[in-house]
Amino acid sequence: MESPAPSAPLAPPAPIAAADREAPRLDAVDVVRGVALLGIFVMNVRDFGLPLAWFDRPGLAGGYGVGNVAAWGVGTLLFQDKMIALLSLLFGAGLVLQARAAQVAGRASVAPWLRRCAWLLLIGVAHALLAWFGDILNTYALCGLLLWPLARLPVRWLVAIGTLLYLVPLWFMHGPLVVAALRESFGAGAGDESSAALLRSARALLAGTSPALHATPPPDVAEALRIWAHGSWLDAAKENLRLFVPWHLEGGWRISFWRSGGLMAIGMALAKAGVLEAKAGAAALRRLMAWGYGLGMPLTIGVTATLLCADLLRGAAWEPAATSDARSSIGAALLVRRGAMHVGAALVALGHLGLLLTLAERWRNAPATRALSRVGRLALSCYLAQTVLATLLFYGYGAGRFGQWSYVQLWGAIGAVWVLELAACTWWARRFAIGPCEWAWRSLAAWRRLPWRAEARGSPRR
Repeated sequence: MESPAPSAPLAPPAPIAAADREAPRLDAVDVVRGVALLGIFVMNVRDFGLPLAWFDRPGLAGGYGVGNVAAWGVGTLLFQDKMIALLSLLFGAGLVLQARAAQVAGRASVAPWLRRCAWLLLIGVAHALLAWFGDILNTYALCGLLLWPLARLPVRWLVAIGTLLYLVPLWFMHGPLVVAALRESFGAGAGDESSAALLRSARALLAGTSPALHATPPPDVAEALRIWAHGSWLDAAKENLRLFVPWHLEGGWRISFWRSGGLMAIGMALAKAGVLEAKAGAAALRRLMAWGYGLGMPLTIGVTATLLCADLLRGAAWEPAATSDARSSIGAALLVRRGAMHVGAALVALGHLGLLLTLAERWRNAPATRALSRVGRLALSCYLAQTVLATLLFYGYGAGRFGQWSYVQLWGAIGAVWVLELAACTWWARRFAIGPCEWAWRSLAAWRRLPWRAEARGSPRR
């Protein structure tokens, strides 16, 4: 598909919310956004309900029973980093789709988009400090503020730039170790003490002697339980503030900005190629599934199996027959697991995108498809509602269930939130033309009170 001329105005995407109210809707994109929004709660609920040290250790939250391991494994295999990748792809795609709508309507778009991103950044920072440290809105807003000019580029440039941006975190994950190893191999020494420690840790993993490959006491989570399970809202807010720098500033520089920004550029390319509007044909979606799942699933399965084996070893639940060989193999896989998951997640997300677009088109009139589409249109409201529900369930100023539930029980909470949000979005969409948080955000960006009732803006959506 032809890209907009360089002089064409660029319109903003709705990073987690619906498209601009004057723009025509693409129901399939709303469906994918709805699935991604519900799916991201599968991983976020771990951060809400469990100590961070238990994130990849199912044995510490429910034991090694088949059901509990499966509950952990399904989340890691199909959802971990894939849902945030889907939302990032849609972020970039929405920018291009709305740019076309703005150009056709003759509307200015850059200034409104920058205002919208600025307000989203403030909302995200407030969310991270006052409610939950794991907020992603501020990353989307920052990417939108800095990367929107890329929408003028042709498809191949967008794919190339997006891929390069996405691969930057591999340097932070593995670059220092590679440099230290090269320095030592050329007789220059490993470098500073931190580099020497990286080399010692890597050698221990490869030799199978690392503590990560042997029975160890469970991590001390008493402080996490004090803050999240028994603390007040003020205790939680103080911890959110403490985590803001390592999670959002350092983590953003090392991982989040490059990940979301790279996928945003690739999403722009997919939109320009007509993939999201079915103009590229079913064959393009089949290629997305084939390449995405064909290359990404083996990597993701390997990482999931590696994490499980390591947890079994640390929990003394498994003693391999060929002890040293098995531990060395698992150690080598642990050494590269972060990079493998990073690459695999993006590929699987592309496979998910192809599959979901195919199913949304095939079953476009099915009740489930319409329900998911409504969640996609109210996704900002649903995302923030998930925080409210989860903190009231797990934190000390609510029911205080933090650290008490198994992975199977967490799936019960996931299912309950899914049903509640699907039902609530259906009820809301029949009465209102825009979600409550979307309305507040866009009214702030426009600096005027926008209408939100369906009668004020056309017939209600069914």
